Amino acid sequence: MSKQEQNKQFGRKPVAVEVICGNSTISSIKKYNANFVILQFILLHCRIDHCFNTFYRQFCEVATASPERRGPFFTVEPETKIEFMNSSGAAIPCSSQGNPAPQITWIKKDGTPVSDVTGLRHVRPDGTLVFQPFRAEEYRQDVHSAVYRCVARNVVGAIASKDVNVRAECIILICVTPILEKD
Repeated sequence: MSKQEQNKQFGRKPVAVEVICGNSTISSIKKYNANFVILQFILLHCRIDHCFNTFYRQFCEVATASPERRGPFFTVEPETKIEFMNSSGAAIPCSSQGNPAPQITWIKKDGTPVSDVTGLRHVRPDGTLVFQPFRAEEYRQDVHSAVYRCVARNVVGAIASKDVNVRAECIILICVTPILEKD
């Protein structure tokens, strides 16, 4: 008795699957050892698109429902040169996508993480680096004339933006009160 005849005799049904991994597609693979086939494909391949066998359909659909992991990529990369006046401040957006969703952080040119400086600089939860308006006497070279980079990171990997050269210019107002002469 052939293997195919034995499988029919014991009521085993062939399982047809289509595996898509990158640009390669392997389709219409039929095997009678369903446990082995399903588990092998789930463990060894990127994604299972179709699984025909009522007993395994739910298990296969769970496997196909989880999207593939993807490293971060920028959806908004910051400009390389940012100039602003102390009276206006600036907001430098940076956002990315990936799976799982990447976390956005900012670093200085030397690689140290950017920390909040009360009243001068902070990073919003959406990844935007914000320079608040400030008085001329509050100018700090390490904050207002520095090089920054946006970093997007998830478990798959990390990417960094080009250098962002930030330069704030201060408006200094000098008020002169005229002296009136007495007659």
